[in-house]
Amino acid sequence: MTPIKEKIDITVIIITHNEEKNLERCIGSIRGFVKDIFVLDSNSTDGTKKILQKNKIRFEIKKFKNYSNQFNSAIKLSKAKTTWLMRLDADEYVEKKFFINLKKKINKISLDINGIYINRRYIFFGKEIRFGGTFPHKSLRIWRRNKGKCNNNLMDEKIITKPKQVYINIDIFDHNKDSFLKWKKKHIKYAYYESKNYFKNINYKKNSKDKIANKSYFKKFEIYYRFPIFIRPVLLFLYNYFLKLSFLDGYVGLKYCFWQTLWFRMLVDINIFKYKKINNVKYY
Repeated sequence: MTPIKEKIDITVIIITHNEEKNLERCIGSIRGFVKDIFVLDSNSTDGTKKILQKNKIRFEIKKFKNYSNQFNSAIKLSKAKTTWLMRLDADEYVEKKFFINLKKKINKISLDINGIYINRRYIFFGKEIRFGGTFPHKSLRIWRRNKGKCNNNLMDEKIITKPKQVYINIDIFDHNKDSFLKWKKKHIKYAYYESKNYFKNINYKKNSKDKIANKSYFKKFEIYYRFPIFIRPVLLFLYNYFLKLSFLDGYVGLKYCFWQTLWFRMLVDINIFKYKKINNVKYY
């Protein structure tokens, strides 16, 4: 992509761990468009650090505790001086006209706006998932310096800001090049984290001033988790595959709906069930 003449006043923050397969693409999609890029690495053992050095990207190394802790540490360690900060994962990249379209909008945003929601699209087995009611997902990825941080969830970590927020119709793509076996191993770990989040957030009070965040909370904790355990993953699979038209994504849509919805959510419920049985904790 051809860099723009005047870089946008943004620092992009990325955290990494063994991301040599994805990182070059990620950096290539943003450098030349933003004023700064900062990476916090958690002791990668592959070629991640060499890629950062080759591309002259500022980075530091910190032992990984959890994503929220690591990202909030990255915000501090970046010592960003730009007006805006942006979160981008190492396996993500931005669309071709992302920064051109962002620049048209961001300079017109009023001073009472602290956060910007954008679209996150998802590539699974080489194909974009367009149906199933999941994507494109509105995600808060850009925020004013000193006005945002990552919440302390162990799963589905989100950037939270003080009101107000706006939505801009621009896209980033989530496309991990790692093997499917590695994907499964990650999601087994994510299922454990999600089960812990369940007990932590089931009585969470919503932020009434962030409508998009509230909608996401409502769907998960006020609708999905109210259904009986072990039955809800099956119902969600059927709902997404048939009513939300996931079948229109073809065979890849079926695979995504099975693994991401039925298999993953069943793992979450198994963890919730085990935790409840051991600790006698009430669940829906």
